[in-house]
Amino acid sequence: MIKKGSRRNIRIFRRNGDTLWVDLDRFLNLGDLNANPYLEAGDVIYVPPRGDVVHIYGAVKIGARTAYELRPGETVADLIELAGGLREDALPEAELVRFKDDGITKERYTLDLNKILHSNPKDPFYLKPGDQIFIRHIPNWRPRAWVEVRGEVRKPGPYPIEDGVTTLSEVIKEAGGFTEHAFLKKATLERRQAQYVLPDPEFERLRQISSVMGGLEKMKPLEYDYLKTRSRENRNLLAVDFEKLFVQGDKSHDVVLRYGDLIYIPRKWETVTVSGQVEHPGMIPFVEGKDPDYYIRRAGGYTQRADKGNVQVIRARTQVWMRKGEVKSLEPGDTIFVPERSEHDWWGLIKDASAVAGQLATFIILARSIANM
Repeated sequence: MIKKGSRRNIRIFRRNGDTLWVDLDRFLNLGDLNANPYLEAGDVIYVPPRGDVVHIYGAVKIGARTAYELRPGETVADLIELAGGLREDALPEAELVRFKDDGITKERYTLDLNKILHSNPKDPFYLKPGDQIFIRHIPNWRPRAWVEVRGEVRKPGPYPIEDGVTTLSEVIKEAGGFTEHAFLKKATLERRQAQYVLPDPEFERLRQISSVMGGLEKMKPLEYDYLKTRSRENRNLLAVDFEKLFVQGDKSHDVVLRYGDLIYIPRKWETVTVSGQVEHPGMIPFVEGKDPDYYIRRAGGYTQRADKGNVQVIRARTQVWMRKGEVKSLEPGDTIFVPERSEHDWWGLIKDASAVAGQLATFIILARSIANM
C-alpha cells in the first residue's frame, strides 16, 4: 500500500451487497479484530486516498508516530486510545492547537485529561482536521522502581523498591526468605539497566579486532585471554557473596538495589557433570572434597580418544574454565570436560616432508652444478 493510501477507511465490498470497513491502525495498535475482518471469496477491497489527519505529540505509549488519519466523529479520547494511551509520566493537562479557516490563526485549548478519559462527558471534545494535541511529560519524573526475585525464595516475584536506597537483605526478607533448597553459593544479583553498568572499552576494542579476519592472530596472549574470559562472563553481575551476607552476617555485601535488578537464587545442585571423552558421560552424585579424577573414574574412565592432558573444569558459580590440575576439589554443579584428542594427518605430514626433501635435494644439486662451473 502506498503512503498516500488510507489506512483507516478501507472498504470491503461483498458479493451479497454488504460493505465492511477496515481500520488497520486500530487493528495494529490496539489489536481490535473487528477492525480487520476476514476475507471471503469474491470480496473486492477498495483503498481510497488518505483523508485528513490529526497529530498527537508527547507522553503517549506509541510516541514514534504522530500523524493519524481522522475518521468522522472521533474525539480527543479516541485519538489518545489509538496512540496506545497515556504514559505514566504524562501530565494530567494537555494542549490542543487548532487552526482557524484562514490556515494561519491558531486557537489553543487546555484539556483536562482526567475528565476526558475517565468520565463520560456529555459534550465530548470532537476533533477537526489538522488538530494538534500536545501531552507533556512530568518534569524530573522517575518510573516506579521495582526488582525481581526468582528461584528459591518463599515468595518469588516483583517487589517495589526505593531506587538506590532499598537493600538486598530488605527485599529477601520481604520475599519470605530462602527455601531449604536455596544454593547461596551460586546466587546472583544482575543489574539489567544498562545505564547503571559501566562500559568496558577494552573488551569492545578486542571484540572489534576479533571480528576482522586474522584479528585474533594480532592479539597478545594476555589480550586473547581477557577477551575469552570476558566473553564467558555476564558483565551485568554484581560481585555479591550471598553466603557471607546471609550466613556470616557480613553487611558489606548488603548492596543497595536499582530499578530492574534481578535477584536469582538457584536450587542446590547435588551432582557434578562429566562431559566429553569418558565411557559414561553424565551427572555423578556430588561427594564433598572429591577431586576431578574421582568423578572421571565414576564416569567409567577415559576413552581411547580422550585428551587427558587438556581436561577442563567449568565452575558452576563463575563459569570460569580451569585446568584439571588446578582444581583440588569440586563444588555441586561443576562440569568436567574431557576433550577429544586431535587426529594427526600422518599421510599429509609424510607428503609434505617428501615435498620439502625433494626441493632441498634439487637445491643441493643446483648448488653443486654452479660450483663446478
